[in-house]
Amino acid sequence: MPVYSSSSPFFIMELMEAQWGKCAHCQAWLPTSWEEGDDDMPTIDRLDNSFAHIRGNCALACLRCNRARH
Repeated sequence: MPVYSSSSPFFIMELMEAQWGKCAHCQAWLPTSWEEGDDDMPTIDRLDNSFAHIRGNCALACLRCNRARH
């Protein structure tokens, strides 16, 4: 399996597929198109903020959940 950086569209697509298209926190469906700043737009969330955005420490979260956690 290739290793993609956390900013790679392929890595983001892997996360979207692994999470069945849902937010890792509230389980809301993540849209595949959005306007900048929409509360339901997908964002890359660090699971442990003491580590970088690296494989194994990232999940897709809606902007609402990502803001609430930080």
